[in-house]
Amino acid sequence: MKRIFIDSDVILDVLAQRQPFYFASAQIMSLCENKQLEGFTTPFVFANVYYLLNKLRSREIAETSLRKLRLILDVLTLNGDHVDRALNSTFSDFEDALKNYSAEACGIEIIITRNVSDYKHSKLMVHTPLSFLKLHKKNS
Repeated sequence: MKRIFIDSDVILDVLAQRQPFYFASAQIMSLCENKQLEGFTTPFVFANVYYLLNKLRSREIAETSLRKLRLILDVLTLNGDHVDRALNSTFSDFEDALKNYSAEACGIEIIITRNVSDYKHSKLMVHTPLSFLKLHKKNS
């Protein structure tokens, strides 16, 4: 089963029902929920999503949404090696570097994000939700 990393923008597309991105992102989450893919993210993503949902909606909605999300996605670990690699990387964003190296270390194959350019230095395959769905359909 493919192991994918799902970035915060994709999760927020679903939880905040952001158009026109909702449909493709929701399909990715559905594939994870139905165990056709193994979905992962980092504690940072949970924190960022909580913060934004709390601002956009409410604390109760943020907590309920993240509890449901936790049933669908597993959480990657972060350690000192990931921090060291991120500090010495060519990534322009430190948090993206941390997510990338955590995903690499945990055997993730693909990063799903709408901000593909943020991961231009990644050794992993990087796709938007839409491009990943096209690839997944082709290979299914």
